[in-house]
Amino acid sequence: MWRQLLVQTDCGAGCSVLGVTVSANSPDVLERAAEIFREWRASLAQRLADAGLEPPAAEPFAVLLIAGAEGAVVLSRAEKSIDPFDTVAAELRAHLAALQAS
Repeated sequence: MWRQLLVQTDCGAGCSVLGVTVSANSPDVLERAAEIFREWRASLAQRLADAGLEPPAAEPFAVLLIAGAEGAVVLSRAEKSIDPFDTVAAELRAHLAALQAS
C-alpha cells in the first residue's frame, strides 16, 4: 500500500501518525499516537503469528516492519525517490524469509 501511495503522489505522501508524533508537544496527543502504534504492532504481530511465524519472533518483527516502513516513507519523501522504500522492503522480506526458515 505504501509503495503505491508513494508512487501515485510522487513521494509526497506520509503517515499522519508519524507526522503528529514528531511535531506534537501535547502529552495527550503523543499518548494517542503511542496507542495507535501499539495497536498496529499488536495487530501485525497477531497476523504474522496466524500466518505461521513463531510468536516469539512475530512481535519483534512487527516492530521492525513498522519502523522500517515508517522510516522508508520518510527517506523516500525526503529524497523524492522510491529507491529507499524498495531497499527497505527487500531487506524486510529477506529478514522475514530467514525467520521463517529458522
